[in-house]
Amino acid sequence: MAVVKIKINEQSDQFFKRLFLRVYAQGKLGLEGGKLSLKELAEWLTEAGYETKPTNVRTAKGLKLAVGVVPVTAQSIKLLRIIMEKFPSFQYEAMFSPESLESLRSFFTPLK
Repeated sequence: MAVVKIKINEQSDQFFKRLFLRVYAQGKLGLEGGKLSLKELAEWLTEAGYETKPTNVRTAKGLKLAVGVVPVTAQSIKLLRIIMEKFPSFQYEAMFSPESLESLRSFFTPLK
């Protein structure tokens, strides 16, 4: 499993965004054949309040995936809701630690 360092003063949603960029750019976890270009993804995230540059997405394409490491927090759940509205096929549970899945399910119910 890849090791991902949390940056100084990095919030949980920013950490989740960095990992989501890797998943999207590499077409994993239900995001195969992404419907947005890497530039469009960066613009969409920025419009949603998560400043992202196209270079962030391009760089993420070559980085190792890390799963089971995103903490369940109000911030990460907020970003998850935004992502799931746009990408309902995203297999998000793999991003969170197995121990936190029950807690995750109590805070987040995906749209059907």
